[in-house]
Amino acid sequence: MRFGRLWMPLFLLAMLAFPAFAQQPAAAPAAPKAEALPRINPDDFCKGRQGCKLLWSGDAGSQDKRRFIISEVALPHPAKDGEKKCRRPQDKRYGEFLDNVSQEIWFSTYGGLLPEHRKLFELCNDGYGSANIGEDSFIVGKQHVTYRQAGGDNNRWVWARSYALPNLGYAGTMRCDYKTNTSGGHIRLMNYETGSFTSGYSPQESDDSQSSFVDCDSDNLSAAKPKYKAIDTKQISSFLGIKLEDVKRLGTCASIMTSQPGPYQGHAIYGQDDGADVMVRYLRINDDRLWIELRDVEADKTPRVFKSTDNWANDDRIEIWWLDQRQIPGKGAVDLEDAPRRALRQFSVRLSDLKVFAGYGYGGNQKVPEAERRQGGLPLAFQIIWPPDQYPSPAGLALSYAHADGNATKVMWASSTFKYADPQSLSPVYDLQGGDRDPREACVITKDGVLDLIAPKGL
Repeated sequence: MRFGRLWMPLFLLAMLAFPAFAQQPAAAPAAPKAEALPRINPDDFCKGRQGCKLLWSGDAGSQDKRRFIISEVALPHPAKDGEKKCRRPQDKRYGEFLDNVSQEIWFSTYGGLLPEHRKLFELCNDGYGSANIGEDSFIVGKQHVTYRQAGGDNNRWVWARSYALPNLGYAGTMRCDYKTNTSGGHIRLMNYETGSFTSGYSPQESDDSQSSFVDCDSDNLSAAKPKYKAIDTKQISSFLGIKLEDVKRLGTCASIMTSQPGPYQGHAIYGQDDGADVMVRYLRINDDRLWIELRDVEADKTPRVFKSTDNWANDDRIEIWWLDQRQIPGKGAVDLEDAPRRALRQFSVRLSDLKVFAGYGYGGNQKVPEAERRQGGLPLAFQIIWPPDQYPSPAGLALSYAHADGNATKVMWASSTFKYADPQSLSPVYDLQGGDRDPREACVITKDGVLDLIAPKGL
């Protein structure tokens, strides 16, 4: 149930009349009535707080005879000199706000001797950007609550974070970016249970330049029906005490693509599945390199042996498509739809000897990145290093892995539903320690030297 706006649904009751002479069937058992909310005492939130008002309370399920309730409280919040006003929308129409009002969201547990209350959020909606279209809303469901926020200027954004009740564990994040003057945007979903991040590009279906991107409210990419889907390219721009020399293997902190069904499954963009068990992990480090680890086991359970020919296009290889950020106005996922084809670059890494070959977009004296083998654990682990004159490196990236037999490519898996030379089909870059990062998540090295993503533990 959505409580971002206050409105009362109307319930229509209809009665069926049977002819008096007809035999009456046995009455069906009555549907169980929805359990009424426990008595919510506004003083539990507002006692001694002048102007405080309880706006709504919503049922968030139950467990072990305990009832969970989410409530919203409004408080006077006069703006100081030079500050924007805090405001809460009265309804779905922009412009009708309760000025100088801040919000609090509370989580309450009923069923013990006394109710227990915990404040989850303190909100000051100051417009969330120069367009002054900021929105806060909440979705309360069975043992979960989702907080959704929207704002921006010409570059609009929507994000939502979900929490599991009663322990308030972090369940996941959706983020969507779009422009009001273009035809689409990106939606990004993050699953901290699996470490899988996915995103997709969708066209905007509305002609109203002020309307929200229609797919931003979708709770999964299948419902959003994106034009392209992608595994997000993860990046770490600073390591917060992590020593790279201590990393023996990439874990869930990296982007993961496999050939097998599941949360990490890549996209077969060419040929037919040959039964191999493939897993590629990759992580962009700072601005100049990409770490890659590859495990490939044939259908007969033997490790794949990479061979070379005179033509790299007939060899087992990793292909990288990337967007040269210097050729793109602005930067970031919201601008991929504006990226011209001249910003696209492609190169291939032959896996037998890690030799790099230039492809689409390279010309003249442009240098291709180098591939350097890394020591340690996996059958094949290497890093791609971009030349210094190409900083900052990728604004978007797609990785593919090809099986070939020396005469032709047989099958190719990719991190996105990639379309040749189409910038929109690449993956945006998600910075695990940049502006998109939740301050409570982290990449850590386990005792086995694995770089794993640790999800936030809750509020």
